[in-house]
Amino acid sequence: MSNARIALEVGDRILRSWWVLVAGPCLGIASAVVALHFLPKTFEASTTIFVAPQQIPQEFVRSTVTDDMSIRLASLREAVLSRPYLHRLIERAFGGTQNPESLERLIQSVRSRLEVRVIENARVERGRSGGVFQLIYRDGEPERAANVVNMLAEFYMDQNVRFRTAQAEGTTRTIQALAEEVLAELQAQEREVAA
Repeated sequence: MSNARIALEVGDRILRSWWVLVAGPCLGIASAVVALHFLPKTFEASTTIFVAPQQIPQEFVRSTVTDDMSIRLASLREAVLSRPYLHRLIERAFGGTQNPESLERLIQSVRSRLEVRVIENARVERGRSGGVFQLIYRDGEPERAANVVNMLAEFYMDQNVRFRTAQAEGTTRTIQALAEEVLAELQAQEREVAA
């Protein structure tokens, strides 16, 4: 058999079964359209939160509260994903529930659809570095997905304010102690000079 005869025979078979070539892609497209229509829709909402490091240099004051960014980011993440915060979230976003079993299922459902990415030492602007959280929540209702992400961001900011307040109180105590030490040394030197 020559190559020309083989090519003619293949072309003839393709022309006789053209419907197979057309039916395959059409069937695939139709299946995809049906699947898109009947499969549940999932909407994703996300936000990014920058957590800045302390502004007072470590050389000036040894902080009484550690400012290791990875520890701080991990503690913020665990605090916000704790039961009290998730309970508040469920009350506000889902209307709450009286049944403890339903509440537990809702908490597990929210945790399974929530993703928290921690990006450490991210450069944001002009050399400022710090921690960055990315909150991602998936839900069947777009408004609820956005509300849950916004509430979680609010919880993160609230927890960060508490952390910063505790850190500022510790730094203030440290600076006061240093000032009292310097004052005592200064008074001792004045007494020596006066003597």
